Amino acid sequence: MDSEHYTILIVDDKPNNLFSLRALLGRLPQCQVVEALSGEAALGVMIEQSVDLVLLDIQMPGMNGYEIAQHMQMTEKTRDIPVVFITAVFRSDEFIRHGYEIGAVDYLTKPVDDNLLLNRIQLYLRLFDREKSLKFALTDLRQREFEMEDANRKLEHRVLKRTREFEQKNNQLENEMSERQQIQCALVDSELRMQEITATLAEGLYVLDMEGRITFINPTALTMLGWQEKEVLAQNSHALFHHSSVNGSPYPSSACPLCEVLSQGSVVNMEDEWLWHRDGSGVPVDMIASPILRGGEVHGAVVSFRDITERKGMKSQLEESEARFRGVANVAPVLIWVAGIDKLCNWFNQRWLGFTGRTMEQELGNGWADGVHPDDLQHCLEIYIGHFDQRQPFSMIYRLRRHDGEWCWILDNGVPRYDEHGTFA
Repeated sequence: MDSEHYTILIVDDKPNNLFSLRALLGRLPQCQVVEALSGEAALGVMIEQSVDLVLLDIQMPGMNGYEIAQHMQMTEKTRDIPVVFITAVFRSDEFIRHGYEIGAVDYLTKPVDDNLLLNRIQLYLRLFDREKSLKFALTDLRQREFEMEDANRKLEHRVLKRTREFEQKNNQLENEMSERQQIQCALVDSELRMQEITATLAEGLYVLDMEGRITFINPTALTMLGWQEKEVLAQNSHALFHHSSVNGSPYPSSACPLCEVLSQGSVVNMEDEWLWHRDGSGVPVDMIASPILRGGEVHGAVVSFRDITERKGMKSQLEESEARFRGVANVAPVLIWVAGIDKLCNWFNQRWLGFTGRTMEQELGNGWADGVHPDDLQHCLEIYIGHFDQRQPFSMIYRLRRHDGEWCWILDNGVPRYDEHGTFA
């Protein structure tokens, strides 16, 4: 199934932040971006039109991000819309935990790396596409099951009727046997069509019975995990390729989220999971598992997964590059600071921290301004903000308090930073 267009609602009381997010999301052609400057406006948008994902700032006047998420849970139309919190202030574990408790699917703290945010959003979009594909496949499977059950009921009724009339209607019985063969052929064709559909999926997919045993597995899953179909059918999937954690320690089946699908009938999404190849190597995956329901009762589960090896490699390269930069900057004989696209400082080198005698936590955001002489602060901010908005280099002279309390004159040179795509970073 081809990817569809999705509507992403971005909510922030600062127009500059909305502009930056809209520009960033413009790289995703399948996304339509809608903006809201307040919680009330955001709720109105979600009532009036269909929204697939909400990127939500927390600190806003009036209704804050937490309150917006809680209001969304009260309305049937909005309670299932995924919410991603993005904040520069509420960074502690307590706030993050609260965000997840009220329904967030993700909680990102500013500054957020552009590529990380785009990768997360693309992951959500792929999950949306995959969920639709899975629903389509499940609908088709349920229809085939219904057709099979209906055909069997009809067949049983006809066989019973013909058995009672055997002596008088032998010719009719022969006709019924012929008809039965035709129905069985139709059922075989239906099964083949179902296998053809699942064989075209880019994701691995397998079906479990209530004991966790594999009753069906598509070719993509077999290729990813190195097995042959005859080797895995009727085998416990957890014991075959979900038996260990990433560090190699045993992963008991009782702790596996798939148990919730079979025991509670809930849909489970698992990110950064590991399945194990037949040769013993690990395969990093994102997984989604949905129950098979018949008459309101769980009769098994459908599990699909996608290989995320490439995505994890890109993340590792990014972290290594950042570590190299900070290593060089920390030994430089000058004071160095870095700010994100929100104008807030997100890193200072060791020379700066040693000069001011303050911790990284104290300097982050606008904390560095506490060390600027009161007579120089307004002038510094005007130069910094004005040139930042124009994406222009700047120089400014001001007094900065040294660790011993002495005011020292500082020549501060700032230059705009761009990523490898030429995007202001």
